[in-house]
Amino acid sequence: MFLVLDNSVSFYNIHSNVNEWAEDFVDSFTLGATSDSRVGLIDFNGCLTCSDEESATVTHNLTSDRDSLVAAIASRDRTQRKTCISCGITVAWQQLGHQGRAGAQPVLVLLSDYYQVRCEHSF
Repeated sequence: MFLVLDNSVSFYNIHSNVNEWAEDFVDSFTLGATSDSRVGLIDFNGCLTCSDEESATVTHNLTSDRDSLVAAIASRDRTQRKTCISCGITVAWQQLGHQGRAGAQPVLVLLSDYYQVRCEHSF
C-alpha cells in the first residue's frame, strides 16, 4: 500500500496535521519483521510544465519498518507548488508495479483537498 499525500501550497499551513494523520494511519497497521504488511509514501504537488516524476516523489519505498516510515513522514518538505493529483497516482501505481509482491492486492490511499491543475492522464 502507498500513502499518496498532497504536498501542494494548499497544504502548506496544515502540513503538521497531515503528518500527524499519516503517522496515525500507519500506526493502524501491524508492521514489523513478522508482518506481511508494507506501506510506502508518495508526496505530490505539481506545476503546469512538470513531468510526473518532477511532481511526485517516492518519499519512502514499501516497508514493514514503522520507525523508518514515521521518520520519512516527519521529514516531508513543505512546498509552494500547485496540485497534480494524477502525477501522484501515476508514480504510486508505477512503484506498486516495481515494488509490490506478486499476488498482493495493490492499494493506494490518496489524501488531497484540491483540484487537478493539469491532466494528461485518463484513468
